[in-house]
Amino acid sequence: VLSFAQLIYIFVQFSLGRTVPGWASTVGIVSLLFGVLFLILGVIGIYLARVYKVLQNRPQFIVAETAQPLD
Repeated sequence: VLSFAQLIYIFVQFSLGRTVPGWASTVGIVSLLFGVLFLILGVIGIYLARVYKVLQNRPQFIVAETAQPLD
């Protein structure tokens, strides 16, 4: 979220002409790419957490006794 807010700040500064040539495009691209990167990492983290919960495969109860197989 902060990187997207920084993009707005960069655009405003560029519009007002208060930037060094090349600064706005460089910082804007880096900021945008890091914002997208962290967004994707968050989605991957949520996915892995769900997979981990499913793969635990813990029983919901403990079986006290078992039936003998029929011979």
